Amino acid sequence: MRHSHGSDPHQFSVLRVPAGDGPHPVAVLIHGGFWRDRYGLDLEEAHRLGLGDDVVAQFVGAAPQEAPERYRDASPVARVPTGVPVLLVHGEADDRVPASLSRRYADAARAAGDVVEVVLRSGEGHFEHLDPSSAAWTAVVDWLERLRP
Repeated sequence: MRHSHGSDPHQFSVLRVPAGDGPHPVAVLIHGGFWRDRYGLDLEEAHRLGLGDDVVAQFVGAAPQEAPERYRDASPVARVPTGVPVLLVHGEADDRVPASLSRRYADAARAAGDVVEVVLRSGEGHFEHLDPSSAAWTAVVDWLERLRP
C-alpha cells in the first residue's frame, strides 16, 4: 500500500504486511517529511549532530536539555523495547543521516531485548530504498518473507 503525504512526490509511505494469520511485524518505509526517517532513530543524537539545519529542535519545539521529556516521547530509541522484530536498512553512503544512528538504535533495542537486524548497504545513500526494484527494497521483502509463519 502506498500513501501520499502532500503534493511533494518524495513524501510518501509504503506499507507491506506478510500474508497469513497474525500477529505480524510490519515494515513501513517512509521518506520525505517524516522526521524519524529523515533525522534518525535517536533524536537527541540527531540534534547533537545538527542534522537538517536544526530541524529536530524545530520539530520537538526545544533542545534536548530544555525539554528532555519531549525527546523521550518522540525518539524511537527511547521507546525500546518494541516487542516485535525490527529491520533497519541503511545506506553506508547516506550523507543526510549517518548509519551510526541505525547502529545506535539497534544496540539499544537489542540491550532492551528486541530482535533487530541491521542491513548496511555499501555504496548506497539516502534514497535508494524508494525504488521497488532496488536491492535495499529486496532486503526488506526478503526479511518479511522469512518472518512469515
